[in-house]
Amino acid sequence: MEKQQAIDQIISLVFRLSDELEKIVGANPNDLWPLHPDRQPTPQFLVARAFVDEIVEIVRSMNGQELSDDHILVKLLYNAAALRIQVKIPDAELEDLARGNATDLIDYRGSREVDVPLVSLEVGSESFTLGPVTLCSIGVADKQTDWWKWGSSTLEDMADNLLLSYAKTTVPGDSHKAIKNATALTNEAMLLLRAIGLPFTTEDRHQFGILNEYPLWRNVPYRLGAPTETTRVDAQSRLIAATGPFRFPYDLRKDILSATPPYRLHGFLTLVAQYGFSPQEEFPARLVSGFRWLGEATKPDALAARFAKTAFALETLIGGEAKDDSLSTRGITATLAERAAFLVSTDYGARLEVDKDIRRHYAKRSGIAHGRTSIVSPRDFEEFGLLVREIGWSLLEKHAKFTTIDDLQAWVTEQRYSNAPSS
Repeated sequence: MEKQQAIDQIISLVFRLSDELEKIVGANPNDLWPLHPDRQPTPQFLVARAFVDEIVEIVRSMNGQELSDDHILVKLLYNAAALRIQVKIPDAELEDLARGNATDLIDYRGSREVDVPLVSLEVGSESFTLGPVTLCSIGVADKQTDWWKWGSSTLEDMADNLLLSYAKTTVPGDSHKAIKNATALTNEAMLLLRAIGLPFTTEDRHQFGILNEYPLWRNVPYRLGAPTETTRVDAQSRLIAATGPFRFPYDLRKDILSATPPYRLHGFLTLVAQYGFSPQEEFPARLVSGFRWLGEATKPDALAARFAKTAFALETLIGGEAKDDSLSTRGITATLAERAAFLVSTDYGARLEVDKDIRRHYAKRSGIAHGRTSIVSPRDFEEFGLLVREIGWSLLEKHAKFTTIDDLQAWVTEQRYSNAPSS
């Protein structure tokens, strides 16, 4: 849609919205919450809400990356259409207001730095950059600010031990949109760090991330009934409080980055520095998205769900049918197994093991997806997670060879015939 066409449509909708609001008995310009996109409209506001939704959608389509719904509503609902509820301004004045405010919104451009507080992550004296996000330590000067006082109040006396760092990123948008954009980028960075360095384990572990994303102190009171047991093995208390794992900070370099060989870490940091978190090229996009799913698989969830997320990572990294018919394969499981085997190793015996393991794990993924099973053993999850992460690292080392999935399949086919063992 052209800019002028969008502005003209917005003006028309503002007038229709204004007329509808005047019809609503008892409408209050300071109490129009049923018109907000995130609220359920009440019956008397249904017609007006349709106009609001259309206005918001037009502005989003023209400048959604920069603008939050809050500012769209302020400009075009509260400072335009709703004015006539109390003041009967002339049509010409309302049109000027709608035109000026719509133009301001569509033309708006802004950017700002946003600092996002993190818990349980110690960065150290040297900041760390991951794509568009830089992780920094909270220093003495930070603790003299209102930002620290506000953030630390959540943690009370544990603030100095757990609120140790923040993510800094420069993002587009008005204040509300900037916060959403910064949060999204920070969450991406946290997922990628988890994929790089957290273990694939079923043990209950404390988490790092954005402040208040995870409960800091788990304390669940359970009430137990009278037991039927062969012999008494513990005290007979009927009330037991289960607490979560002890909270302590992860050291970014010692506890997370050290899990990856330096050459691999350098390759990954180079990738996200060049392409960011949303690459447009196929294999950089596969790598970032695949590691993102691996990060998701390390987060607290049902074990079957974590196993499925690991399978999503595998599919994202090396899945997909080749478009060239001459490169077609024998089904998704065989395709994934073969591609994984040739990426991970040059040794024939090791390739056979990888092939077998992928087939076994992917069969379990299919069982979960189709409702045949929901049981995953801790060992299966841990082995599958480590294997898919190794596939990701192997693809990272070789991804420059490939532009499309056809290139990867052609390379695998070449490897299959050039490296076949002699009889």
